[in-house]
Amino acid sequence: MSIEAGARVGLVAVDDTTVNYVEGRPYAPKGEQWTQAIETWKGLVSDADAVFDTVVELDAAQIKPQVSWGTSPEMVPT
Repeated sequence: MSIEAGARVGLVAVDDTTVNYVEGRPYAPKGEQWTQAIETWKGLVSDADAVFDTVVELDAAQIKPQVSWGTSPEMVPT
């Protein structure tokens, strides 16, 4: 949700769920390129000693489902 919150760039570290979702999709790499892609994607992580200004942890199970009628989370009816 980094982009939805106004960030210019967002990155989520790749996990097995992501790899399983992408595998076999029409624009997913194939063959050796698939293996190389996974290796590259799994290397996109924060440095072990990275320091963040703010860390926010949310329990998604506590968030009620919402439907947005626009292009921004602030356009969700309440």
